[in-house]
Amino acid sequence: IIEKYIIRSDDGALVAELIPTIEAIIEQDPYSSEAWYVLGSGFLAQENHEKAIRAFDFAVTINENFADAWIALMESHYELSHYEIFIGMYNEQVERFSKKIFEELEGLLAWSYHETNQTVKAREIYKEVLKRDPEDSESWYSLGLTWQQSNNFDNAIPYLEKAHQLDPLEADYGLVLATCYVVTNNT
Repeated sequence: IIEKYIIRSDDGALVAELIPTIEAIIEQDPYSSEAWYVLGSGFLAQENHEKAIRAFDFAVTINENFADAWIALMESHYELSHYEIFIGMYNEQVERFSKKIFEELEGLLAWSYHETNQTVKAREIYKEVLKRDPEDSESWYSLGLTWQQSNNFDNAIPYLEKAHQLDPLEADYGLVLATCYVVTNNT
């Protein structure tokens, strides 16, 4: 029940009030991977990624087959810009589980490769994601951003245009696209 509330809640104060309850549950049963996962989810909801990592790490240490806890642990590392750790964990867990389980993390994986100067690999992953889901505006945008950050604005524009077409209300898409237009004298 607590987990469902945390996932659905956007009220950080109420989530904070639940943390002591979850910690009390853990005191009663410190080997409950589910309780550690819920605690991590609470910290994740509060954007306290350091504490979330600690809790999710306990969850996967207790139950190494807890895929949701692995996903949340990787997301927390990503949010703290631990890109190399994220890549390593992702590749290890894909070997243990399956790629399908971690599909939702492929965009983060691609950006992690980009952030670790492996942009060619990042672009390959984004293209795989877009083959599977051509309506994924975030992947179109991120793929364009890899070109824009490499100062290859002409290559960036088609990807950024597609992202903007799919989600015209996302301000970043329009701003980066407009910047590329200006740099390429396409005012």
